[in-house]
Formats: sequence, structure tokens, C-alpha cells
Amino acid sequence: LHAEASKWGVQAGFVMDLGEEKALSRLEGDYWNLDSSEDMKELEEMLEYEKPHLVIASPPCAHPSLLQTLFEEEGNAEARMHNRDLGLKQLYAAIRVYRRQHDMGRCFLHEHPGGTVAENDPEMDVLRQLDGMQTVYGPMCQWVVKDIEGHIVKTVHKRLIWVINSKRLAKLLEQLNFHIPAGSLYV
Repeated sequence: LHAEASKWGVQAGFVMDLGEEKALSRLEGDYWNLDSSEDMKELEEMLEYEKPHLVIASPPCAHPSLLQTLFEEEGNAEARMHNRDLGLKQLYAAIRVYRRQHDMGRCFLHEHPGGTVAENDPEMDVLRQLDGMQTVYGPMCQWVVKDIEGHIVKTVHKRLIWVINSKRLAKLLEQLNFHIPAGSLYV
């Protein structure tokens, strides 16, 4: 990430990934946890110290996607609710960071797949109503659907939603060529 940022003349800051160990931690196996008040305080201190111009975040999906809801009856309802609650806590932690960036006159970029709870969450609605907010849509990923004989039936594109408080970055995202071929399924 740092090498890629320097190609664009951007000074990269720190990376916080929930699936990676903390870069500056002295403890082995110390992962970021946005449910932890200590980790949130550490993140806020890092943001205050670094004062990043741009924060990019993609919190885990808080609730199954549209395709996953087809199988909601299967599995453990308690585990699904736990995962949903955990995902919402992480989403709300990210929204607090976005609000802080916005209040300080700095930028943020939030991304999430369409069809998740984040798309229609009341806290996200409040965030999207702040001055200067932009929403940009595009495909996140694609895969092919094959019939039983292995022939390609359709290409499926999963919708990605960016919420951003920078008109310039929103315009750059909109200018990306998101061509979806005819006959494709867009979910």
C-alpha cells in the first residue's frame, strides 16, 4: 500500500486491518478489535496524531447479503444475530471515525456491498445527509454462473456503494469505466 501510494505522490499513513496483527503492537497475536474501547481509543489517538487527509474503510458486512438471506432459515439463528450485532458495532465505530474526519474538514471514503444492512441503516442515512456527501455506485466483483454442464449462463456483478465527502474523489470514482456486459446479472 505504501509503495502504491508513493506512485501517486501520496504519503501513506497507517493501515488498520481487522484481519491483521497490529503493526506497532508488542504483543504477538494482537489484532485490531473495534468492539474494544481500548482499541477505539488507540485508533482515535492515532488519527489525532497523524491527522490523515483521507481515511478509507470497508467494515465487514453487518448482515448477510441478499444472496445469503436465501439461506437464512439454515444454520444457527443465535450466531447470525451475534454476527449482525458485531457487524453493526463495527459499522458504527467506522461512522464515528467518518464523522470525526468530516468535522475536522478531512476526507473519508466508506465502501460496502449493496444489499447489506449498511445500505439502509439509519446511522448511514444520517451520515449521507451531511453537507458535501456523495454516493457512488459501481460493481465490486464479478463471477460467472454455469449450468450443470459447465457452460457459462451469466456473469454476475455485485454492486459496490461508496459514500464519500469529497466531490473530487467521487468524480474520480464515477469516471472509472464500470462496463457491465449485456446479459449480465447485477445483484
